[in-house]
Amino acid sequence: MEPRLNETDRAIIREIRDNGRATTTLVANVVDVSRPYVSDRITRMREHGFLTEVAPNLYDVTEKGRNTLDK
Repeated sequence: MEPRLNETDRAIIREIRDNGRATTTLVANVVDVSRPYVSDRITRMREHGFLTEVAPNLYDVTEKGRNTLDK
């Protein structure tokens, strides 16, 4: 079953997409939530294929993640 993304999840995906790639610290500062919260959400979204880790603590949006924002 597909997970439901809340508005903060979508904001995290948008921030990573808009920056090309982003770290958890950058996303947390821009989205205005804690870094541990962003880290937990990114882990969950990676597990479901919305994001990918391109280097340690550096993330990119997958096609699935981009399509989610288009809906």
